Amino acid sequence: ADVRFADPNLKPSEWNEDAFLAAQDVSDIKPKIGILQDSPFLPTGAAVKRAVYYAEFTLKRLGYEVVPFFLTDEVWQ
Repeated sequence: ADVRFADPNLKPSEWNEDAFLAAQDVSDIKPKIGILQDSPFLPTGAAVKRAVYYAEFTLKRLGYEVVPFFLTDEVWQ
């Protein structure tokens, strides 16, 4: 389906083959993964904590950068 017919406000854009090909060559780049840490507003059980720990351990072992992710109290209010 042609997106322009779904949203007539979209401006047509030219295809950039060089940018497309450059974006395809990311085989050696791994994303940074944020692991949501405990929050009093989002309590989790032991099974969930264990699953998150196992996922974090496995991602690190596979070479991904894993960083703790915290939500401030303002986000929950």
